[in-house]
Amino acid sequence: MEGVTHLPRTVTSDVQSSERYSVYTEGGVLFVTSRILVVDFLLDRIPAHLISGILVYRAHKIIESCQEAFILRLFRQKNKTGFIKAFTDKATAFSTGFCQVERVMRNLFVKKLFLWPRFQASVNTVLEKHKPEVVELHVSLTPAMRAIQSSILDVMSACLKELKRYNPTLEVEDLSLENTLGNAFEKTIRHYLDPLWHQLGAKTKALVHDLKVLRVLLLYLTQYDCVTFLNLLESLRSSQKIFSTNSGFFNYLCKCYKAFFCKLCYSEPHRNEWEIIQILK
Repeated sequence: MEGVTHLPRTVTSDVQSSERYSVYTEGGVLFVTSRILVVDFLLDRIPAHLISGILVYRAHKIIESCQEAFILRLFRQKNKTGFIKAFTDKATAFSTGFCQVERVMRNLFVKKLFLWPRFQASVNTVLEKHKPEVVELHVSLTPAMRAIQSSILDVMSACLKELKRYNPTLEVEDLSLENTLGNAFEKTIRHYLDPLWHQLGAKTKALVHDLKVLRVLLLYLTQYDCVTFLNLLESLRSSQKIFSTNSGFFNYLCKCYKAFFCKLCYSEPHRNEWEIIQILK
């Protein structure tokens, strides 16, 4: 790149601590992990007075107890003039909780908030000039994956019904199977249950935990290869005592293992059919 003395660099654990000071003093744009920044600020390894400013990504996740908030506090104590700018593409995250925007802005040490929609003229102009090149690849689910996906959804539906039965005061509309597939489901559950978590019974807490595990399995079903996913199921099967009160979870595991029946037959041809069935039980 012409006119740029130092190209942007990434500072991770691969960069030795003895080398980081020289990297900082060379100047330029640096992408640094939170853990390294905390350590280097505390050890005065970073010349804070020379920092022009800090850009923070995913601003909606900055809470008082996180490392990024501590980093910004150390930076502001040592540098009163450097700018702090934070960005997020999830403005809706500020609508949850009490005074969420005020708390985040206080942790970021910023005083102004700008909400820019994508259809704003200035934003739209920039996006039009730099259109991304997108290549979409669609891979269909295999019959075994469809069977496993159906089993997971069945068990999630059963868990939701149990959760509603034990907690009739919960909003029925928010606890639908469709909402469990969204990213905001765990926040919704916490919104309803956190204020009275200490009053809930063991059954309700177990159901919430099971829903979290099932959501993860549903995600990993399309991301892991069959062997890795099978290893994950086997690790859950070895922890079956944890789910001893949830019969639906065992039914799910049974269905999943039956879906992998053909794989076991192929990978372990020395076993007869009866031995494989015993493994799947």
